[in-house]
Amino acid sequence: MLNKNADSLDIIISDLRLAGTLDGVQAIEKLQATLKNHVPGIILTGDTSPDRLKYIEEAGLSVIHKPVKSDSLAEILNETFRKDLH
Repeated sequence: MLNKNADSLDIIISDLRLAGTLDGVQAIEKLQATLKNHVPGIILTGDTSPDRLKYIEEAGLSVIHKPVKSDSLAEILNETFRKDLH
């Protein structure tokens, strides 16, 4: 699916906690490495641990806390796209 849609992919949004061996940060990093162009990422999480938030920030990803409200999601999407343009 990624190979067929890579050119139209604008953003990757993932929960921090995923089933399996990867977390959301690792999954986004793996997808970004596979893509030929940089695609920004956002992590959704209910985790407020300073260590976890620092981990997300150091990966260069935006974070939004659950429960997600539509206006908060719109704001973080706008911020992420503005950052990515610069």
